[in-house]
Amino acid sequence: MSFALATGMPVDQSLAPVRGGLVLMGGALSWIICMLGWFFNPNGPESLAVEKVYRELGAFFDSMGTEKFNKARQGTVLAMKHAEDTLLAGFSNRRSSDELKRLFLLNEHANAIFLEAWKFP
Repeated sequence: MSFALATGMPVDQSLAPVRGGLVLMGGALSWIICMLGWFFNPNGPESLAVEKVYRELGAFFDSMGTEKFNKARQGTVLAMKHAEDTLLAGFSNRRSSDELKRLFLLNEHANAIFLEAWKFP
């Protein structure tokens, strides 16, 4: 957007540092606003994804033997795939917190529970 604004502005080389500084300040402000949630809850998206897996797993078990079974199964599989993608996106070799390790283990446990449910229809 800053490049689009520059094409419509009058050319004045003396204002280049001011305009560049305004663009830099706008970018810094938007970065701070986006990262604000990370400072308070760095593993928030990962926690919500694993929580959704267990909710879908509960709905899956509730729907066994009903006509909603296939829809609940599909929702559980999609939630597990989403949680796995979210956990892998948040993983870093340099920074691996205990909470993130716990979320990985909870997700693996949910997968094991889901697979065991197929053995006993």
